[in-house]
Amino acid sequence: MRFKILLIFLIFVFLFSTIGFADIYVYITKDGQKVISNFKPYNYQKIIKIIKSKKHFYKGNLKSSVYKEKIIRISNKYGVDPKLVESIIKVESDFKKTAVSRRGAKGLMQLMEETAKDYGVSSIEIFDPEKNLTAGIRHLKKLINKYGINNLEKVLAAYNAGETTVDSYGGIPPYKETINYIKKVFKEYTGKSPSLKISHYRRRRSWGKSGIRSYYDKDGVLCITNLHSKDRN
Repeated sequence: MRFKILLIFLIFVFLFSTIGFADIYVYITKDGQKVISNFKPYNYQKIIKIIKSKKHFYKGNLKSSVYKEKIIRISNKYGVDPKLVESIIKVESDFKKTAVSRRGAKGLMQLMEETAKDYGVSSIEIFDPEKNLTAGIRHLKKLINKYGINNLEKVLAAYNAGETTVDSYGGIPPYKETINYIKKVFKEYTGKSPSLKISHYRRRRSWGKSGIRSYYDKDGVLCITNLHSKDRN
């Protein structure tokens, strides 16, 4: 009988904790009693187990579900995988429509105002989820068309650092922020970490036959030289 009461109580606490987002504590009181509670113990002999709630899982899903219909509809319209778009939004803004980065990128997909204007979205409209998503997805589609979906690392690098930067390096630039960004989006999108090939040589206009080039050495120091790579130590 006592076991049945304990089982019913455990089920009740579990259901309550799922709805209220509280952790479950199993512990021994100072007088030797075993207690299961959704309140953090303060007078106990030993904590046996802590069952974590689903708080973060539910919060994350609630954020994405608000814009799910828009994401799927607009992504399908422009031929982009909605899951990829969701992964980018998660890393870019965590589904906060009013998010602003320290560099001035705005909205769900963190668009710079210049980029948004290229797709007909004004600075006043940039926080509108429908317009922001449309511009962001169209820009993503443009990058996919340019670099190819099989070069998703380069697509994401261009989304983060800009096409000019990616083109000048001929690949993923050696920027810590961009490298981490690609890894995070890939993890969200595929569940795996990518093996990235970083480009350390920035393409510059040749001056005569000297061919001035800049690159980052193994210690991350910027070097500028007219020597060919095979002539450098």
